[in-house]
Amino acid sequence: MRTYGGYAARAGITLRPENRRRHVPGSPRMTTTRVLIIEDDKDIVELVRYNLAHEGFQVTAIADGASGLAQIRKSPPDVLLLDLMLPSSPAWEICKEVPA
Repeated sequence: MRTYGGYAARAGITLRPENRRRHVPGSPRMTTTRVLIIEDDKDIVELVRYNLAHEGFQVTAIADGASGLAQIRKSPPDVLLLDLMLPSSPAWEICKEVPA
């Protein structure tokens, strides 16, 4: 198991390489893990986006809950990183709408 420094380590996030889907050369399609970040703080978004993209994840970031929920309905991500204190909509309301 590998832990990454900075924000992820302080937040207790551990990324396991064996759980990430990666592109296998010669395979017909990419199987990159898609991560959706719903966060209003641009600095946090850029920090998390940079580190996840560097590790091979496909990252999409959205700054408000309503747009994030629309994106989830349109194309559900493999992983959702959700700010619990969004100013526009409560995070628990977004969680209720996310398909299991």
